[in-house]
Amino acid sequence: MVSKRAATKDKEESPSKKKAPTHDALVKRAAKWLETSQRCSLVIAHGCMAVHEMPDAIGWDSGLTTILVEVKMSRADFLKDRDKSFRKRPEYGMGQQRYYFVPKGIITPKDLPLGWGLVEVSGKSLRKVQSSGRFAKRNIPAEHRLLYTVACQQQRALTDLHRMWRKSGRA
Repeated sequence: MVSKRAATKDKEESPSKKKAPTHDALVKRAAKWLETSQRCSLVIAHGCMAVHEMPDAIGWDSGLTTILVEVKMSRADFLKDRDKSFRKRPEYGMGQQRYYFVPKGIITPKDLPLGWGLVEVSGKSLRKVQSSGRFAKRNIPAEHRLLYTVACQQQRALTDLHRMWRKSGRA
């Protein structure tokens, strides 16, 4: 005889019942990967509208190498990405290193554009399937605009907090 608890556990663990990760969840994991595995001291996830290319995540390591991550949830999404102008002309894209961050089995290394790396996600594990090459020519002004925009957003947020603090009478 099987207990109710054991039957419930089997249902929860059945492959058809597992929840697929969301795009947002993989972007958060990509940002964490940049911080830990790639040792980036500054990471921006969910880029902003200030630049033409809006990376899912981009990080800067201590040597100021930029590492861009694009999260793709399906093969169709990956194939659609190829049509973007900064994918057709890599010098228009951001990142000295570039990675696709995907659920396992979506794409293979042979599908990748020249120079791109691949990180596969399977459950709680990450696997760097292929390392990125180095893109000597890249859109440095777009990287600078992204940093500038984020810095301005932070400044406005700090100014607003300071204004609220002064109005509260605690100043």
